[in-house]
Amino acid sequence: MNTALYEDQMRVTSIPYRSTKMVIFSGVPLAKDSYKTNSGKYYVTIKADPDSIPVLPTLGQHWSVKGARQIEDMEMGDYVMHQHTYESPKRIECTLPETSEQLIRFITRESDFKGIGESKARAEREIHIVGSSDDMKRITEAPSHSHRRNSYLKELLK
Repeated sequence: MNTALYEDQMRVTSIPYRSTKMVIFSGVPLAKDSYKTNSGKYYVTIKADPDSIPVLPTLGQHWSVKGARQIEDMEMGDYVMHQHTYESPKRIECTLPETSEQLIRFITRESDFKGIGESKARAEREIHIVGSSDDMKRITEAPSHSHRRNSYLKELLK
């Protein structure tokens, strides 16, 4: 049987279930390579083994997923939304903001960066928040907890 593979990008808005065997997270679809919402007519749900994904999902993260999907109509009050569900997808990755605009939006919306508004994030971008691509690589690949990385980035933004 030849199953078609589909691809979606999403921003995590809820994590309704998490255990040692399964994590289920949902979010709004994003336009490819953008922070902007792609459609208000459907949402994306991913069901995966926590050991098969690079990091555990948190609210606000951007994810890219590719695999077979099921589409279901879900009633939400007076509206009917389409739910695109990927169960054990072929490829899944947590994507970091790649452009300075995406990074600014991420920092201003993420609760871990409370107190850093858009104007401060933009000002810091002008003086190169991280310093160099080697610094960014070192920060994002550090074998530490994400809250430590967030603290380090907060220190850079002071």
